[in-house]
Amino acid sequence: FKDIENFQELRESLEKFRITPDEQYVLWQVTCGILNLGNVTFKREGDGYASVDLSKCQKYVDNVASLWGIKADALIKRLETASMQVNKKSIITKINFDEAFSNRDSIAKGFYEEVFLWLCERINEELFLDEAKGDEKRSDLKFIGVLDVFGFENFWDNSLEQFCINYTNEKLQQFFNYNIIMSEQEEYLKESVMWTPLSIPDNKEYLDLVEDKTTGFFALLDSQCRGPAKDDAVAFMQQLFKKHGKNKTIVKATKQGAGNWRGTKVKKKKLTKTKSRRGSVSGGVFSGFTIIHYADHVCYNVAEFLKKNAESVHADTFKMIKNSKRSILTQIKQAKSRKKKTVTSVFHKGIRTLMKNLEKTEPYFVRCINPNTHKSSKEWDQEIVEHQLRCGGLIEALKVLKLGYPTRVPYKTLYEKYHGSVDNPLIKNMNEAAFSTSLLIAWDVKESDYELGLTKIFFKPAKAAILDTIMSKAGEPLTDEQNKKITAFIVGKRVNQLLGAARSFIKFRTDIRKARAALAWQYSGRVASILGATVVKQLQICRKQIEERKKKEAVEAMQTMFRGCYDRREYLQQMQKYKESLTVIWTAYRRMQMQQGLRQWLLQKQAERAKARAEELARKAEEERLRLAAEAAAAEKLAEDEAEAQRQKQEQEAKQAEVQAAAKEALELERAAAAMKPAFAVTPRARLSPDEEAKTKEAEQQLLLEQIQKSANKQNMIHATMQKQKTQMHLKVATQRKLQRTQTIEQMLDDRRTADVALAVAVQQQRDQESEMEEDELSTSSEEKEEQEWSSEDEDFDITELLENFEQIARLGAKFSRHAGKRIHKKPQLRTVKVSFSEEGKPLTLSWGAGSRAIKMKDIWYIAWGYYTPTFLARKDRLDPEKCFSIVGHSEKQVLDLEAYTKRDAKIWVKGLRKLINQTDKKADELAEMNLQRLVQYAQKQEQAKQQLKAKQLRVVKLQQDLFVMTVEAVYKELEEQKIWRIDANVRNQFNAASLYESVLKEDIAWRKWQWFVREKITNYLTENNLVRNVATRDEQDGHIGNGATAGGTGNDMAAKPEVYTEEDEVSMFLKYYKLKKYDSALRENGLESLDDLRSLSDESIFKITNEVSMATLHQNKFLAACRELKSGDYPPKEIQESGKVYKWLQHYGLVKYATVLKKNGLLNMDDINHLTEHEIIALADECAMGVLHKKKFIAACHDFKQKYRAMKKANISTKSIIPTLAKRETEGCLLM
Repeated sequence: FKDIENFQELRESLEKFRITPDEQYVLWQVTCGILNLGNVTFKREGDGYASVDLSKCQKYVDNVASLWGIKADALIKRLETASMQVNKKSIITKINFDEAFSNRDSIAKGFYEEVFLWLCERINEELFLDEAKGDEKRSDLKFIGVLDVFGFENFWDNSLEQFCINYTNEKLQQFFNYNIIMSEQEEYLKESVMWTPLSIPDNKEYLDLVEDKTTGFFALLDSQCRGPAKDDAVAFMQQLFKKHGKNKTIVKATKQGAGNWRGTKVKKKKLTKTKSRRGSVSGGVFSGFTIIHYADHVCYNVAEFLKKNAESVHADTFKMIKNSKRSILTQIKQAKSRKKKTVTSVFHKGIRTLMKNLEKTEPYFVRCINPNTHKSSKEWDQEIVEHQLRCGGLIEALKVLKLGYPTRVPYKTLYEKYHGSVDNPLIKNMNEAAFSTSLLIAWDVKESDYELGLTKIFFKPAKAAILDTIMSKAGEPLTDEQNKKITAFIVGKRVNQLLGAARSFIKFRTDIRKARAALAWQYSGRVASILGATVVKQLQICRKQIEERKKKEAVEAMQTMFRGCYDRREYLQQMQKYKESLTVIWTAYRRMQMQQGLRQWLLQKQAERAKARAEELARKAEEERLRLAAEAAAAEKLAEDEAEAQRQKQEQEAKQAEVQAAAKEALELERAAAAMKPAFAVTPRARLSPDEEAKTKEAEQQLLLEQIQKSANKQNMIHATMQKQKTQMHLKVATQRKLQRTQTIEQMLDDRRTADVALAVAVQQQRDQESEMEEDELSTSSEEKEEQEWSSEDEDFDITELLENFEQIARLGAKFSRHAGKRIHKKPQLRTVKVSFSEEGKPLTLSWGAGSRAIKMKDIWYIAWGYYTPTFLARKDRLDPEKCFSIVGHSEKQVLDLEAYTKRDAKIWVKGLRKLINQTDKKADELAEMNLQRLVQYAQKQEQAKQQLKAKQLRVVKLQQDLFVMTVEAVYKELEEQKIWRIDANVRNQFNAASLYESVLKEDIAWRKWQWFVREKITNYLTENNLVRNVATRDEQDGHIGNGATAGGTGNDMAAKPEVYTEEDEVSMFLKYYKLKKYDSALRENGLESLDDLRSLSDESIFKITNEVSMATLHQNKFLAACRELKSGDYPPKEIQESGKVYKWLQHYGLVKYATVLKKNGLLNMDDINHLTEHEIIALADECAMGVLHKKKFIAACHDFKQKYRAMKKANISTKSIIPTLAKRETEGCLLM
């Protein structure tokens, strides 16, 4: 086709996916802008920074700005500068000249990628929706996919793009090898066809190198991109070869170009030598590696790996296009994920998804081979074709097809097509395999042209025509000539069997006669040798005794010397070990002391720091206490001064009173003396005798003393009263001081506790703030900061200007999240909402998808903004009301609930849509409040109808389940009545009604075919596990040929072979006993080899193991309980011990292959044998399909066990020793042999 026709076809295809011409026009504008951006050039400024060279590329800058709907100044600013976040602040820096072109290319690549992803999302929205279920995505989608495989690339300079392309080729080649080569060989091995497996190229080592989750190439590349040195290629190379240096598929490269590279050499750029953070030179020297792919050796240059992997759309680019008039660009920003992903992570995820989809499909491969490099249909270049075949891995596939058997047909197909029309009695009664083989003879098919499998006949290449001829004649009777060929073949086969039997008989007879002759000669020769060598032997014995005595003496001497030397050497070695051990112990002891000293020093330092902090707090508290104490002392001193002044005043008053009293007493004494003087004076002294005078003086003195004593007592009373008052005052002051001191101490303690609590809270808040700041710095990416800036600027816009251009915005549409139903955890669907207009500019319909997902503008009743529908009321705790709006029609069914990415978009569309339907904000809000109750009632009715429908469906399902249970029981009853199937409890548990019902639903079996399906499932299992009763006669068991069967054993009436016993190890039996068998492989991968490993582990270690193998919670508890029973000795139980005894007993007599079938027939322990009669033992052997010799050996073993059991029981010996006795006897027999 021509380019114009291709372009027209592209436009028509986009219109089918509801991408209108207006949106296509915007796509062409964005794409043309990307192309024009590549023509923008830069010039170097004096400071080394770059600036746009407007003298050369002014028109390209204007073109890009016009096509993208932005200002040219904003574009120039984005090309010359870049912003970066430092401590939550935005800093604008200029771009170096060396990085300017990379910055320009990253903008172009990012734009192209985002526009492409937007286009894919729009197409997927229309493909994966089911109109019958509303807007639900289809889960049962079936498709036919066409995968165009990447071509294998090997250039002179290979970068990250070539690495990803070649990795994809390796994955697809592995898929091709498995489906074409490995599956074909597995089919041959499965059918037991004579086949020598071919060596298949295996690229598993390369895929492990790339895909490992922790040390793989992609994981290391992403880790390096997230590290501090994001462009350090040398560090990445060192890490890569540190992890995969021993991998054979990767080697270091010193120069570019490896293998059969194509294209032209790229001129080397002058590189400036820069030092990496490790100090190594990262520039000027080629840094790369060579990968040995299945097709060729490819050398990769890692110089640009890290930059290309971390390449994404810068936040400044989104700021530049925020006010763009192109709605597609703003939608790209809205739909962008918050999580920043690398290029390889996105690519690897896509490859994993692709491989999962391929594994679910049935692949068909089409390989296109280019015969020449001139695009000519008449030239054939052998080397080019062979190279393509080797690169595509087709050589091995062709070998398999050439040496293998590409044409095959099942025995059953030939048997069903010819058995009804064949009347030859020789092959009429044969089984399917013998019948099909004999049928080939009638068509002159040579034995070298086909190979017999277990269920199919495999024909060699170029023999498909013979098979087509045979199949075309199906249903027609065989001709006489064909019957003669079959008769000759079968007669010849029987004659060969008879001759073979005769030859075998002659050979066996000759061997038996030779064996008998050898046995007879052995007995006669032994007697002759004993009689003839008696004398000689006696002489030899004497000579031998003499020689042995001499040798013994010499040996004893040598032994004495040797043992002495050996003991001395052992002693010296032991002493040396003791010295080394002491040295190690002393070194360890010294290190332990040093560690204890270091630990003690650290604890001491920590205690000193705590003590210093406590002393600092105590010092502050002490200062506060002293300050309060000083204040209290001052107050106390003031109170003491006041009390002292009061006391002094009282003492002065007391002294004055005392002086006044003394003066008063003196006056009274004087008055008394004056009164006494006249009496004494009346009687002159002369008249008195000396004795009387002495008595008189004594009386005066006594009276004076009494007066003085009275005065002193009175003064003492006054002094005691004053002292008591003073004591009471001092006690009152001391009590007040003590109370004040107690209150002060309590206040200080409360202040100290408050200060400590405040200090602890402040320290904790400071630590929390520091940890939050660290987490924010680690987790908050530039993308999230940019989202915050974006959301903070949502309110700063001119709504009037945007409403004027709303018609253009509505034509192009915008992305919204559509919510439906009451399930709040249901993920909303991304829908593109747009409005179509007539030629006159009148709005016609509002659509949010293809088909019936549209509503006419005249049917719209109002536009609600907020929670005014049942859907949003159920999600009001999770959604922002300013971002939610609903488009409601006149019918209750016409409700479209949408959530915008930003408040700005919601406001623009609500205002714009209301303007289109000529509705004011007040009117819309009134209608929304008025209609809310009606919508809620309608939603409730719909929910009730759903519940009723669900209940009706449940009744129908219950009836269907009951019918299926009856069908299963009928099948079991029919099989039991046939009396040829061994149906026990295990079979019924495995094929119960519940499990079979799930299989019926999964395979979508019609109810009319339930009975045949269940019967086929059960009978197939019984046949595979040899649960068919033996109905063959004794002669047939002894090897005689039955009716319709050949001597080679091709008949159907041969006895089935017993199931071979496979002994489970102790770990498998342990897990099987506790119903944890499904974790067997996972536990073994984690190192579990025997039960001793579990006995030596603690509960904590066992719990860690359960987490490593991803056990469910109930299984974890069960596994922990099982391990505790194992440690305590409660495991193994008696039945497992008894099962082991039965196995050892059968192993001793060489009957271990019948262990499983005996167990299924009820032989669980050795006591069961003791309760069997002779007839029951024979019947048990017949049920197990034992051969003649094995049956005889089994009967003898049972008799032997029963005799020993009775003998030991009679002698009161435990029967547990029977099995060890047998094992011991077997060991002694081996020693004798």
